Amino acid sequence: MPEIISGTQIPYPGFPSLSVLPIAKVELLPIGLNCFGSASKYPNTLLTLNQMPPLPGVELLAPNILDKSLFINWPMMHEGKVVAICDGTKEVRIVNGKLQTNQLTPSAAARWASESEAMAQMYHTGNGVPGSGGVQIDEIKIRLKLLPLQGMKTNPANGSSKKLFGIEEADVPLQLALWQAPAPDPRFVERGPMTLSERFPESSSVVLTKGKYRGCKGRVVGVADRKSVGVKVEVIPAELPFGLAIARSVRESHISSSDAAKILKMNPGLFGKVTGRLQFEQGRYDLGLNLKSSDGMCVVGYTRKKWEPQSDLGKKGASLNNAWMAGDSLLVVGSSRNQIEEDREDRIQWEYTPKAIRLVEDYRREFPQLFANIAKKPNEKKYDANKIFGSKGEAWLPVIREWLDKHETAKMPRTPVSTQSMSHEAVAAVQKAADVRSIALKKKGYPKESLIKIPGSALYREGSTGATDVLSPEDLNENVAPDLGDRVVNLCADGIPFGARGTIVGIHKASTTGSVEVVMDEEFMGGSSLQGACSNFRGSGRAAVERIIANIELGVQQDANRKAHVTSSWDSQVDTAAEQMKRSKINSDSIVVESILPVNTRTPPRSLSRSGSDSRSASAPRPGIAKPTLQTYKEARKPDEK
Repeated sequence: MPEIISGTQIPYPGFPSLSVLPIAKVELLPIGLNCFGSASKYPNTLLTLNQMPPLPGVELLAPNILDKSLFINWPMMHEGKVVAICDGTKEVRIVNGKLQTNQLTPSAAARWASESEAMAQMYHTGNGVPGSGGVQIDEIKIRLKLLPLQGMKTNPANGSSKKLFGIEEADVPLQLALWQAPAPDPRFVERGPMTLSERFPESSSVVLTKGKYRGCKGRVVGVADRKSVGVKVEVIPAELPFGLAIARSVRESHISSSDAAKILKMNPGLFGKVTGRLQFEQGRYDLGLNLKSSDGMCVVGYTRKKWEPQSDLGKKGASLNNAWMAGDSLLVVGSSRNQIEEDREDRIQWEYTPKAIRLVEDYRREFPQLFANIAKKPNEKKYDANKIFGSKGEAWLPVIREWLDKHETAKMPRTPVSTQSMSHEAVAAVQKAADVRSIALKKKGYPKESLIKIPGSALYREGSTGATDVLSPEDLNENVAPDLGDRVVNLCADGIPFGARGTIVGIHKASTTGSVEVVMDEEFMGGSSLQGACSNFRGSGRAAVERIIANIELGVQQDANRKAHVTSSWDSQVDTAAEQMKRSKINSDSIVVESILPVNTRTPPRSLSRSGSDSRSASAPRPGIAKPTLQTYKEARKPDEK
């Protein structure tokens, strides 16, 4: 008979435990448990909890339970803060520091009762999700609304940490909540302020997050005074935003599907069929170009969703508080997302590039019989090859499929329409620009060391973010949404070297992953090719936006009226922003940008969607930059440098 080793701690922090709730009995019954999408045909283990004793009304319970921490998500117990309690007739919340009781209307009360029955049934038989079902909790009389603990939030000014709770409420029956932690987790213990020597030990690696050296790496040499740290900084000259210039210059024009069909003198239904899926009964062949799909996937450089003017992330009047937010990263049983979805039509309106139109024309020219016969019945779901190509029409299917497989679109990844991505040509241009810049800097002897004194709040130490720590987008980027072409520095994104620089080439919607794709300036172990978009070992596919510093090209272009975050009492010869730009002659980047852009580049008349380190409207230009055009870079060069 197996036995537990003596001294084993049960329950243990971070591990599940069934026995922390009062279990009345355990049975093996055929309840039709559904935890994988279909009901089980065999008997399942069913845990029945003890019945709850009679309880006072919610108005009497509320003062003792609201704004307190309970433990939910059984059997993997997790802390949550109670924000509301309801018994089906009234709900009590704390509003502006006072208890507020809301009487439920008859319809709301009926809906609450129906939801409670469904909730009890879900805990009993499951809802198709692993971990659900198998628990008999009896009648639900009281439900709690809680905010799950997301992690620990560190104060950059003094190093103290406190618990950070989420914003998405979880709806949990009272009988599945614990008043005390069965196994307190030491990782979630708040701590007070730390000294600078504790936060920044000597020789520790840091990245500067503010001031004119924003984004530069450094090494701590010691504590200068009560508020400042001495850092030997690896100074790199100021960058002009070549990534932004490329992102806005190397772009394909897009036209609507109806206009594309007119150009090709083709039936719009046929055009839509050919650019999507074109299925045949024989052999299950799909002879469509698959440049788009009904589930919202496109091919970068060929198709995209039609963007409406109201997609105003980061625009003037929009809420910047949600610019980088993707909702709670940790959800529990009972969590529900209450997000405001954008108003959009059920069907996606597609747009096409000239490359897509040329590809369709090449396809038609190569196989005119296919197009001619499909045009007669463009709305069929599947086609018979013998009716399209005549007798022995099946023989044509592998021939056409082979022709399609030779084109680059057959191997290109399909991307969600919500994702913003640079074209492969733009990504190649970004990589080339970074390579040329790196070579130029090495020839000039960069990076150069400079000893400075800087506040601890303007530093990020390598390894200072643990698994339970929470970084918020506004911590380092002032909650300004990322933009294609932004230059970034890695802080703690998985797999990327600390302090490594790169350029954003893809942005995934905040409500999905809230991450970006980055082409790094140098190769690194674990790097990818971003599915062929860049060279091997240069790409990072899923860098969380809160784990990088964006807009580093503006680190030395601070407003002259603002106080500098970096004091230079240790180095009286520190350059000002303007002096450093002149001395480094960094405007030679204009030559780099011009040398890598294709001849047919175009700069759309679109204003920047972010304004650097200042919280301004999107229509405001970046400091020192009128518009990210090549002409700007030409004009930035001094006459004696031409």
